[in-house]
Amino acid sequence: IFSLYSQWILPAIGGILTGNSSAYRYLCSSAKIFPCGKDFTEIIKNHGFNIERYWSYLNGIVYAYLAKKLY
Repeated sequence: IFSLYSQWILPAIGGILTGNSSAYRYLCSSAKIFPCGKDFTEIIKNHGFNIERYWSYLNGIVYAYLAKKLY
């Protein structure tokens, strides 16, 4: 359902509201390749953050991260 929404419905609605449906198609394609979960925590660890915890919502559609910057 989310794939259908993000590939077809979101760009159509975004195009109607903003006149720029290509931006919403790009959003879908970039979200597919964005690292998430443990992959993303490794990236931010390598940039000086300590990962406190992360949560996955909606079967991995949304993630929330709690991290602290190391000084």
